[in-house]
Amino acid sequence: LIVFALRQLAFVVRLHRISTAISLYERRTHSAFSLLTVRTSVMIAFPIYIVVLFLLLTGSVDVSKLTLADLIVVPVLLLGAIGLFIIPLWGMHRRLTDLRSRAGEVVEQRIEAAMRHVGAGADAGLLNEQNELGSLLSNLVIERETIRKKSTWPWETETIRGFASSILLPVVIWGATTLLGRLFQ
Repeated sequence: LIVFALRQLAFVVRLHRISTAISLYERRTHSAFSLLTVRTSVMIAFPIYIVVLFLLLTGSVDVSKLTLADLIVVPVLLLGAIGLFIIPLWGMHRRLTDLRSRAGEVVEQRIEAAMRHVGAGADAGLLNEQNELGSLLSNLVIERETIRKKSTWPWETETIRGFASSILLPVVIWGATTLLGRLFQ
């Protein structure tokens, strides 16, 4: 299962690496594989949860008698599952960050050029041209803010919520019940 997951996610990394047409404005394209990486990480974490739940429900394991290895294996596997979600998408995140940075630099250069024209137009007394440049400048500022607000993480908000509820919520619930169980013993 782990080998299959690693091969599948290595393929995602290769596809992200060779992708050429990436746009900040087309979230569907650069977040296309996030659902696959979520499913893969859940596929790895789910058996862990089933085994731990079975052991706890059947009383086969006494929480007070857990060894250091027991306390290390499950968190390491869960961190691996989290890594299987994030690592394949990290390259696309870096590319989107670079793309957003370059787009921001272009807009800043355009704003600078428009400001020079506004100043030159004000000096020359060209009021009509000033209005057009003011409109252009307003549009460039809106574009700059839009670019700044674009997320560079290659997943949708719903995907990250699903991931957190699938992987992290059971850990939080287990931790809370364990803590409460020790407090009320």
